[in-house]
Amino acid sequence: GFGAKTAAPKASTSAVPDGTEVLLIVGPQPKQLKAIQTICSEVGMGCLVVLVNARFDELAFTSDEQESFFRSEFERIYHMKSQPVPTWNGGFLYRSFPDDWQLVLPRRIGPPRVLLSSPTQPTQEEMEVAFR
Repeated sequence: GFGAKTAAPKASTSAVPDGTEVLLIVGPQPKQLKAIQTICSEVGMGCLVVLVNARFDELAFTSDEQESFFRSEFERIYHMKSQPVPTWNGGFLYRSFPDDWQLVLPRRIGPPRVLLSSPTQPTQEEMEVAFR
């Protein structure tokens, strides 16, 4: 009623302000992965979380569960890696969402030669076979 105290706003324990619609996280480091996983569960589907330059292939996950979370919950939308097969000199592994992953060799003139195209990221073994 009139003159009644209003309830104090509830303090948020999240590092993400209420109402955030898009959260960009640039170059996450291994020590930050647990916090990112926590943030994702707190903001739910109401906030788009974008990891920029996440480099999942180079990160040290603390558990299989953590690795599974990041690989299943995040979609690689753009990826370009030069010399993806260490034993081969040249080539690129490329993906631009929603297109397939492509293993390509550049040419002096014209578009690159596609050696492999796949809806999922090719394994090292698949890329080695394609380079032969």
